[in-house]
Amino acid sequence: MAALLVGACAAGGLGAGSLVRLGRPFTELSTAALFAAAGLRFGLDPVLPAYCLFFAALVAVAALDVERRVIPNRVLRPALVLTVVLLGGAAIAEAAGRAALDSVVGGLAAFAAVGLVHLVQPRGMGFGDVRLAGFIGLYLGWLGLGYVATGLLLGFLLAVVAGVVVMVVTDSGLMVRLPFAPFLGAGAVLVVLWGAPLTRAWSG
Repeated sequence: MAALLVGACAAGGLGAGSLVRLGRPFTELSTAALFAAAGLRFGLDPVLPAYCLFFAALVAVAALDVERRVIPNRVLRPALVLTVVLLGGAAIAEAAGRAALDSVVGGLAAFAAVGLVHLVQPRGMGFGDVRLAGFIGLYLGWLGLGYVATGLLLGFLLAVVAGVVVMVVTDSGLMVRLPFAPFLGAGAVLVVLWGAPLTRAWSG
């Protein structure tokens, strides 16, 4: 599924052909592993298809951001539409009105928080990262609003650690710039799969 999203972007003129050829095994294996993890996490819960979509979209976006330094609307827009359908269906099936409300609040809060960083440092944080944060917030918010803060903070922490490692290894100083989507995605995945212990650890 992730490779199909990447391929759609390449067909749309984003020039990701080399990623599609060389990265497809990685994206497919990563997506399959995350699907299995989602199955273990959610079982037969009606929300499972939504989180499979979420993981596939994160893999595709991360791959494109690494390759092209871009987070394309061609991935996020259809993923967002399907998210509304799948999470909405799960909310109806489970009578989970509170989870649906928290999902919306989480998406808006994540969009606003990362949007503020973008306004302060537009060269260091692109608006694609802001849109991705809002998308992530929908899924973390479904699990609980505390998960939104934990996921975003974990993503930022992973990015800082990676940046420091790259600076030390390459002696590139403060000039190093890394794609942010993989770290936002990694933080989100970790929180979805192990959110309760991570949130407890973060809150002390």
